[in-house]
Amino acid sequence: MMNRRDPRLTFMSRLLSPIVEAQYDYEIFRRIAQHLGFEHRFTEGREAGAWLRHLWECAAEVAARHGFGLPDFDRFRNEGVFAVPDAEEHRRLMRDFVDDPERAPLATESGRITLYNDAIAGFNLADCPGHPAWLPPVESLLDAPEGALHLISGQPDTRLHAQNDLGSEALDDKIKGREPLLMHPAAASARGLAEGDVVRLSNARGACLAGLRLSEDIRPDCIALATGAWFDPQIVRGERLEVHGNPNVLTIDKGCSELSQGNVAHTALAYADPWDGPLPALSIDRPPRILEGTG
Repeated sequence: MMNRRDPRLTFMSRLLSPIVEAQYDYEIFRRIAQHLGFEHRFTEGREAGAWLRHLWECAAEVAARHGFGLPDFDRFRNEGVFAVPDAEEHRRLMRDFVDDPERAPLATESGRITLYNDAIAGFNLADCPGHPAWLPPVESLLDAPEGALHLISGQPDTRLHAQNDLGSEALDDKIKGREPLLMHPAAASARGLAEGDVVRLSNARGACLAGLRLSEDIRPDCIALATGAWFDPQIVRGERLEVHGNPNVLTIDKGCSELSQGNVAHTALAYADPWDGPLPALSIDRPPRILEGTG
């Protein structure tokens, strides 16, 4: 319940109560579970506060195995932060296993490093065999239409995911108010694009606007648009267009495998074209329209 490499644990206190009919995540999923008929299996008899205490107790057990103790939950909540002892200590990955594989086995079927997993193989998943393998991506440059570019959508340097997207560091990095799009100069020249232009990115799933930043550090057949720009979909020229630079409208809405269901943010093709119209005004800095409940 705790990563030993986290230097600090922070209690996130609530700033305000839910507005109108809005609810926090746990209550939303509790109601869904109730509607589907397995509320108790989801809650295990605990409300949200009880779950926090339970998870803290689990974290305390992990801490004890690492040789230090955690304060009780109430003290942690009141103080707001706990500094993990020796968090900056240099550690060698899997040191205990390397020193003594018999005493400190890995959590695998054999206790050793494995290249094949019987349990995963037994799932009989077409896209996740029991061993490392290269599988053709569902979308890639291998069979890309002419003009398509491979879209990479990694983490931004100026924020964590979408957090603080209106902060000064993130805003200073934007181009004409849009999320920066990284493109090789040769790819830009072939499309009539120049540094600082606003680009319309599109594929069969959607379209968005981004500000162009040129770099020779990226391949000419690839582009990079970081995740996390606050979502701003609008109707522009009769089409649904995300005007701030959020790549979610371009990426594939499926898990990367049946087993992991991880994000597929690096498996997408998109076209890049100059935006020749007036720039739509952003709406992300305005509050949403709140509907009063009907009871």
